[in-house]
Amino acid sequence: FRFTEIQRFSELCRQTQRTLLAALEHQHLPFEQMVQALKPARTDERTPFFKVFFNQMEMPAESVTLDDLTLYFDDIEEITALFDLDFYLVESERQLHLRCAHAQTLFDDRGVRRLIQQFEHVLTQVRTDVERPLEALSLIPAVHRAHLDPTGLFRADNENRSRSPEHSVDRDL
Repeated sequence: FRFTEIQRFSELCRQTQRTLLAALEHQHLPFEQMVQALKPARTDERTPFFKVFFNQMEMPAESVTLDDLTLYFDDIEEITALFDLDFYLVESERQLHLRCAHAQTLFDDRGVRRLIQQFEHVLTQVRTDVERPLEALSLIPAVHRAHLDPTGLFRADNENRSRSPEHSVDRDL
């Protein structure tokens, strides 16, 4: 879909829902068949179809009992990045928890934390007004505006950047 044709956040949600439902109509197709039909350029460094993974999960209560079997659900402490950015939005007991794993060769922890804070900031804005125009949404919370350079980019701070291939960042929304 085209963002230029979307004026309000509610329209974005409806269009995203339509796109997702249309895609789900084809979920029965084997992935290998899609790869053969599309013939993407492939490299060892990148996945051919997408770089960001988003998974929304609803977690049950801490335990579930099935006849004489009780299942307990533990929190996953560390997750490994399978793609450039992996987001896991977990719903539990009226709370949202956003977990993110990222390839540290491409992103640093501070940048990913800012990205999550921006997501949280947008959700806070639309929670009170889902009809808000997209152009009225701010990605940058006021506390971060002081850290922008004159071009509007965050000042670089890569001195403490780790070289491990993946890392996770957890944030409660």
